[in-house]
Amino acid sequence: MSIEQWEKQFQSDCKDKETISQSFISKEIAGDYRTKLAWHVQNKTWYWYEFIFNGVWSEVPEEEVNAIIIAEVEKRTKHFRFDFVSSITRFLKAELRTNHWEVRPGFICLSDCVLDVNTKQVYSHEPGYRFLSSLPYKWSDRDTGCEPIKNWLLSVCEGRSEWVQVLRAAMKATVTEQGGNVQRFMELVGFGGTGKSTILSLVSELVGEENTAVTDLKQLESNRFETASFYGKKLVLITDSERYVGDVSTLKKLTGDDTIRCEKKGIQQTGGFKFHGMVWVGANSAIQSSDYTSGLRRRRLSMGFERVVPPHLRRDLKTEFKPYLSGLLDWVLGMSEQEMFDYVRNTDAMVPSLATFNNQTLLNTNPFAEWIDDCLVIDPSAKTYIGTVSMNPESYLFANYCNWAAGQKGEAARQKRFSADVLDLLKSTLGLSESVKGKDRRGAYLTGVAIRQFNDYSSPRPISGEIKCDGLGDGSVTGNVTGQSIASDGLQECDVSLSGKAIQTTLNFSEQNNESSPSEFATNSLHPSHSSPTSDTATTQTITNSEQTQTNPSQTPKLLLKMIEVWTDSVALGEVVLAATPEELRAAIITCTPSQLSDIKNAANYVWRPGFNRDADYLGERFEIMEAGQVRDMSIRSRNGGSVIKVKRGNLRPWLDI
Repeated sequence: MSIEQWEKQFQSDCKDKETISQSFISKEIAGDYRTKLAWHVQNKTWYWYEFIFNGVWSEVPEEEVNAIIIAEVEKRTKHFRFDFVSSITRFLKAELRTNHWEVRPGFICLSDCVLDVNTKQVYSHEPGYRFLSSLPYKWSDRDTGCEPIKNWLLSVCEGRSEWVQVLRAAMKATVTEQGGNVQRFMELVGFGGTGKSTILSLVSELVGEENTAVTDLKQLESNRFETASFYGKKLVLITDSERYVGDVSTLKKLTGDDTIRCEKKGIQQTGGFKFHGMVWVGANSAIQSSDYTSGLRRRRLSMGFERVVPPHLRRDLKTEFKPYLSGLLDWVLGMSEQEMFDYVRNTDAMVPSLATFNNQTLLNTNPFAEWIDDCLVIDPSAKTYIGTVSMNPESYLFANYCNWAAGQKGEAARQKRFSADVLDLLKSTLGLSESVKGKDRRGAYLTGVAIRQFNDYSSPRPISGEIKCDGLGDGSVTGNVTGQSIASDGLQECDVSLSGKAIQTTLNFSEQNNESSPSEFATNSLHPSHSSPTSDTATTQTITNSEQTQTNPSQTPKLLLKMIEVWTDSVALGEVVLAATPEELRAAIITCTPSQLSDIKNAANYVWRPGFNRDADYLGERFEIMEAGQVRDMSIRSRNGGSVIKVKRGNLRPWLDI
């Protein structure tokens, strides 16, 4: 090349650099890519339309955008440095910015179309819908139906069709992203092999695995970057929740239509977002939390699964159900929006069996709720003082709670949070909207509830609604015959005769056996502060039978007499029961009422220590204990054979064969 040619080329290159500016070329690129590229200002993220899936905007790294710019610049000049590209990138962020990313509501993106969820009308893919997710199957395949899936769901729910409808409603709320409106999360509780994990897998397949985020409570609550991965997802799956017992504030925000963090590591946070999908939790036991307010109670929708499928009968349901996903979507969307809201938001009214289960879940996870159910009664006219721990537990709420917590071998909460948490439960769970906290010269008080008296056997429990002859109702035999004379009715106010036929309740033990009357044992209160109530009929009431009257206590089984003597001592009673043979026990309890039988079982369970010494009662069936020691999860195996399963210690009782 001659000098003249070289100078001419140099002048041409200089002219190109002068005429091609970063702002000019950025406007040209923005014009060509306006429907394909977008810069999300709040998330500090680039999105590319149909980069991965049809009809969907996918998050892409800035390197992908730089590659586009380089290709476009090379069409115009061959001499540029990378800072030239970086400048154009900054210009493009201003040209293609989107301050608030809004997905068009009421529509779902599938691989072959856009579906109106209300009319089921189909449309073609367009970037204006702003979809961030797409279901990975075709709407046109829905004619296959989903009968195998529906039959399996009915089987897992043990024939309860209303439970299937709850799952169907929750699936619709998930796929249509109505989580912010229903403000509930699904909590599937059950042991391995009960189907809960398959349900979660089915929901994930329904919305697409790429539209599902998986986490656990520890990461959710402690990792500030965790929630950023939920943006644009339809489903958040939480596993291993039973191992976490801390704060759940992020979970409540996630399911309460609150703004959550969208902070990425190394990127300055500029805003948050609201998660519109649904949260599903799968665990062996319900979530335990240090938060005892109604916030978690209102949001959780718990379903318990107990039917364990033997390993040899389990199938590859993920592969089996895959051809029916389009039909499943059609069936799920066939539920009206009002039905969906009723089943998910008003579950207790729609499905009473789940209301019972949710109440039991509350009692198992909230010590305040358990104490209220055991020790208080609803009384609109009551005005009960809170007091301090040193006051009389029969008269003051906090002292009563601390006394109950000590009996449960648990740690009592601090007094500062006590009244607020109790009042919250009274209003939100029991619906006592008129219950208030007040203060007068005697101190602070709560209205609407009173402390259950030891001889109150008729008032229903506030949460479970049960009516039991159980005194203070601590769930064991203690306090069950407090203040009741055996001379009055055998054991309790519940109608019973000790021998199966009418016997005269005075029995005259002291005259025939030269021993103290068992009535003296029964009239002693469980708590030292309790005193026996006076009754004109306590020692004169007689239960008679027209066929036969027995007055000789020697005709009463010896084991039952021994149990009567220690009836108010739960430890002694439990030891007597566990020491007896099944034959002796069956003979002794043949005439006991269901309430008294429950007391006997509770006493045995109170002193029982699981090990190899006795088989366990699990859900009414006999199981062999495969390990010893005080561990939370026990390995058991059915006496009829089968695989070893893990269960919670609290779900086991000694097998008494009664």
